[in-house]
Amino acid sequence: MTLVPCEYSTLLKIPEPVRDVMLNSGIVGVNDIFMPIYNPDYFRIHLRGGRGSGKSHHSQDLADYLLSTLPYCRVLLLRYIKETVRSSIWLDFNDRLTEKGRKNQYRIQEDKMKVIHNKTGNMLVSMGVKSNKSQTAKLKSLAGFTHVFIDEADEIPYEDKRKLIDSVRKKGVKIQIFESFNTPPKAHHIWNDYRLIPTEYEGYYQAEPLPDSGIVSIFSTYKDNLHNLNEVFIKRYDKAKDGKDQDYYLTDVCGLIPSGNRGLIHKGWQRCTVSEFNNFGGKEFYYIDWGTRDECAIGRVKLDKRTMAIQGLNYKPMGILEVGIKLCQLGFTEKEIIICDSAKSTWVTTLRTGFDKSELTDELIRKYPQLLRGFTSVAVRKPAGSVREGIDMVNEYEVYVCDDAESEHIWTEYVDYRWELDKNGNPTDNPVDGHDHHMNGIRYVAYSRNIILSA
Repeated sequence: MTLVPCEYSTLLKIPEPVRDVMLNSGIVGVNDIFMPIYNPDYFRIHLRGGRGSGKSHHSQDLADYLLSTLPYCRVLLLRYIKETVRSSIWLDFNDRLTEKGRKNQYRIQEDKMKVIHNKTGNMLVSMGVKSNKSQTAKLKSLAGFTHVFIDEADEIPYEDKRKLIDSVRKKGVKIQIFESFNTPPKAHHIWNDYRLIPTEYEGYYQAEPLPDSGIVSIFSTYKDNLHNLNEVFIKRYDKAKDGKDQDYYLTDVCGLIPSGNRGLIHKGWQRCTVSEFNNFGGKEFYYIDWGTRDECAIGRVKLDKRTMAIQGLNYKPMGILEVGIKLCQLGFTEKEIIICDSAKSTWVTTLRTGFDKSELTDELIRKYPQLLRGFTSVAVRKPAGSVREGIDMVNEYEVYVCDDAESEHIWTEYVDYRWELDKNGNPTDNPVDGHDHHMNGIRYVAYSRNIILSA
């Protein structure tokens, strides 16, 4: 029996009795979105998106097609952990052959998780990259295989997968690698080969491969596979849109890329132009979140009763003298109120009282005389519970972030800023530590607002 792939959009126009005969006579039904996987010229193909889209189903059908039709091929079904292979991809392949009545086309070696096609002699084996009993990868190379199907490709660490892919980048070797995965978070290494594109849902992204990645990316959801799903499944996913767990709906169902795990802290922030920022009313304040190895965040905030507008001014590591010079370069005098992280109280005092002449060169004194006069710096209070209280205060505002290059660091932190999760996956009152320097500074200003506005 010769296998021939055919788009389901064509098959669904044919009366069901006739269509069933065709599907049992060598026609391979392929969801239209998956037809590119049958193109032999593509090197790396990513099958990604939401659950229920048919990624595994189509991978199994393609493996059967290759084994049955090519004059020579060696197929590898691959997973990261060896012990999970038998109960996942190996079982799925066997079940698919049973469903289509094609087990008699193969010699099946169950103990070795290996099949050989009776007519072509083509072979398929199933393997794992490493054992869960070992910390090191056992499979070092893909040499000898012509087609590799990687299931749950996001589970394989970056270095292990890079070495596997590099092992077949040799002259004269033609191979195809198919990587299937549901959607991991934005920080996952699998997105290193993609450009992430913000969607209408804040904190969630779509993606397109970078031009030099060599990846053909096929994105699908359950809506591309409705003819293969039962009504109960379809209704459950349709209802998820109006459910309480929007992260589940947007990530698992829609296949969008989350900025992190559950627990985003701030939502609804908007961008504004530099001109719009300059035209905001309200009182003006500044913040400093110190950083000598990490970033030192300096920002400008405009506050009124309901609105907060923010502009980034610095995001580079700096010592106290470098901060003082930066403030001088920005034109600061004693008039600007600067809310500072109290963790370095002596630095706050130095800014407020001015630097000693002995700490400065004659050139610095001549160029930046304000260093001797000092600035209006105030240390933020940090009593117990002040982090959560300050965050709640920020969330009372309608927040705008200036749309300029320096403020892009604020936006990057904002979309990643989230609560730590407890063992049940529920947000706690503690933000995830790290990459939060502007978020801290903005919180300092909000938390100190009552004192500031009454001053």
